[in-house]
Amino acid sequence: MKDQDSAIMYGTIDQHRDDWTYIADAGPVSRAYLRPTWYDAWAKAYSAQGNWSPPVRTITVDDGNGNGSAFPYAVQKIGPFRFASLCGGYFPSRGIPFCGDAQKVAVLLGRAFSGIKGVSGIRLGPVQDDDILLRALEPALRQMGWKWLTEEVGTEHVLDNPGGLEAFEAVRSKSRLKKIEQLWRGLCRNGPTELRHYNGVDTDWPQVFSDAAAVENAAWVSQRGETRFLGAENQLYWNSLAQDPWFAKALHMWLVYHEEKPVSFVLAIDSVDTRYLYANSYDEAVAKYSTGAKIYSEIMRDAFGNDIGRVNIGLGDSGYKASWGAVMGANLVDIIVFPPTIGGRLAYWVGRGHRAYSLWRKNRAQR
Repeated sequence: MKDQDSAIMYGTIDQHRDDWTYIADAGPVSRAYLRPTWYDAWAKAYSAQGNWSPPVRTITVDDGNGNGSAFPYAVQKIGPFRFASLCGGYFPSRGIPFCGDAQKVAVLLGRAFSGIKGVSGIRLGPVQDDDILLRALEPALRQMGWKWLTEEVGTEHVLDNPGGLEAFEAVRSKSRLKKIEQLWRGLCRNGPTELRHYNGVDTDWPQVFSDAAAVENAAWVSQRGETRFLGAENQLYWNSLAQDPWFAKALHMWLVYHEEKPVSFVLAIDSVDTRYLYANSYDEAVAKYSTGAKIYSEIMRDAFGNDIGRVNIGLGDSGYKASWGAVMGANLVDIIVFPPTIGGRLAYWVGRGHRAYSLWRKNRAQR
């Protein structure tokens, strides 16, 4: 379906796949993973869960001069309000794929957003607060009469390539490295132990993801957290991603096997020059051996030995991440924008009141 302006088109992921792939390849390389399969896999596995309602719809905008974007969304109901919510994997973060001049793309998206009917607002998040398209989108939407609410989610931690593998090895804590290796040798003495690195189109990804699920099943996360590989929906998601050659090459899984049993893993996703550490877990039986530290060590060596410019370690446990040399990066924020309609204004004031109440409760608890 075309808007009266031929630069704006409404449709499905498949209808826009070719244009969208071009946009992802021509846009910021650290966000190259925001391509059709990333959202298509999410749609197959998760779009009917929780307060989401399928199908996933897509808007593409293109001014014919190299400035374009794709906006994939599904309806999400929060209380009595329906929102058109940017979808896709929650981590590393969501984002709007684009290429070209961010300010020109923002104006096109603002016009496209006005064509989304039957919703009280549009949710954009979680997204990085230094995203240049979002920074251009806020003033563009405000000028069109939209309201904008932001809530902080957390802070990413990043480790930049210090100048190659030798430079990385030179600044590492020798005492910490010695401890990691001592613990690893201790595990090896208890039985045959191997750290395997999986990557590429020839990998048996279904088996790899099954092994990761087995680790989660024996980990604390299966009882008190959110699993990433355990369950049919999670397996569907990752196997759908890995069928795409781009993602088969971008995915990196490090798995520790002890006596042929998978006991620990870390999954990373490479987006050209940025490596995102996505998920990790370990079997409680090997907790005292710090297998995660051994894997992290190999991940960093592999990244900086292969010209990866930055490793994004994600949110949480800033002390542990700092021990690897990571520093604070972008903040992740959840954004909801509200159109200049009666329904949009009502939802905005309800949302603003809810945010104020949440902040009041948080501040009161800290006193």
